[in-house]
Amino acid sequence: MKRWRLASGIVIAGALVLPVLGAEPRVGSVAQDGTPDERAHRAAKAGKTREAFDLVWSALQELPSPAPEGLELHLRRDVLTWGNRAWRVSEESERRVYRAMIAIRDAKDEDGYWEAERELHGAVRASPWSAEATYNLALALAKVGLFHLAAQNMKLYLDYLSESDGLQQLEALRGKMWEWQYQHDRGKGKTRLVWRVENACKRAVGIEFRDFAGLIWPGEDRWWTLDPGKAFVVPTVCAAGTRVCYGALETKGRAFLGPRKWGIGTWGDRWCKDCCYPCTTGNSANFLTVRLACD
Repeated sequence: MKRWRLASGIVIAGALVLPVLGAEPRVGSVAQDGTPDERAHRAAKAGKTREAFDLVWSALQELPSPAPEGLELHLRRDVLTWGNRAWRVSEESERRVYRAMIAIRDAKDEDGYWEAERELHGAVRASPWSAEATYNLALALAKVGLFHLAAQNMKLYLDYLSESDGLQQLEALRGKMWEWQYQHDRGKGKTRLVWRVENACKRAVGIEFRDFAGLIWPGEDRWWTLDPGKAFVVPTVCAAGTRVCYGALETKGRAFLGPRKWGIGTWGDRWCKDCCYPCTTGNSANFLTVRLACD
């Protein structure tokens, strides 16, 4: 696999490698009982590999972006297990890898690597069988300190997409993966938590997130006004071992009133355990649901 070394020092796989031609994925009819993942595994066990692929492909495309790392990695692994890794890499995936290369080339600080990470996540969604996108995503994730996720993506690459690499290169990549795992195990780096916030109130409610041992990326606390009956998905990136807490704020129209109330739900429970989550990979595997209820 062709790689380019940019001025930043990170090695990026060439986005212009021509893909292998082949059939494109399709979505077919599937059984209706259970979650898509459960139905897919039942279909695979029954020998219906194409049906299993259709289910996990649809589930992957329907995930919000970003999604909890455990969910997305699980679906991407299933796509590679039941799909055809010789499928043509889509033009959208190639385009986003190329954009990531530009972001890294022009990066003056960590923000440039975050931009590359977002582009590469889009690339692996569009074509999970792209070796270039998967490899590059692992490198970009390590650059922003998401060591656990970087190691998981490198493992995915090594397990499914590294056929063209030589033995010496594979040993070096395994070493890089083990290094990231070691950094994570020592409590280094960051974790991304993905929240699903629901407003069950009849009025707009403000909500703010904060990492109490520091500041949430991109360097400041984050707040939104959520309209009645609405829901949204928001990611927070936190330092390993810290706690991310949220507080609801009284609003009038779309303006905030009064002081911020950390660790206080809108229902008035001042010691609400649901108002804080430890920044651990265990909490990054699924959506953390926050339901704002009013008196």
